[in-house]
Amino acid sequence: MDDEGCETWNQPECRLLGRQTFEQKSGVFTRMGPDGVPQLAAGVFDNRPTIGPADCRDLCWNNCDCLGYSGQEGAGSGCQYWEGNVTFNPDDGRSRSRILKYVLTKEDPSNKG
Repeated sequence: MDDEGCETWNQPECRLLGRQTFEQKSGVFTRMGPDGVPQLAAGVFDNRPTIGPADCRDLCWNNCDCLGYSGQEGAGSGCQYWEGNVTFNPDDGRSRSRILKYVLTKEDPSNKG
C-alpha cells in the first residue's frame, strides 16, 4: 500500500527551539550604529530573477541567521533578507514605506484555543 499522505518537511534545528512562523508586518529593520543610535539595516539582496516569494521564504527559513525577508521594491522577483543582530520596528503609521516584510516571530502557546 502506497503512503499518499502529506510529505514531511524536515525543519532546520534552529527553528525547532520554539514554534516559529513568519508574520507579515509593516516597518523597518534597524541595527545599532557605532554611535549607539539605531540605524536602518539595509539587508542582503538576492537579485536572481528566477526566485519568487515562496523561494524567499524557504531561503530565509533555512538560514538560521535570517530574521525576516521581503520582495524588492518595484520588482517582481528577487528578495531582501535581514540577518544577524537586527531589530524589527513596527510602522507607527507615519512611514511612507509600503513594503511589507515577513518577520520571524514565535507563536504564543497560551494563545491556542
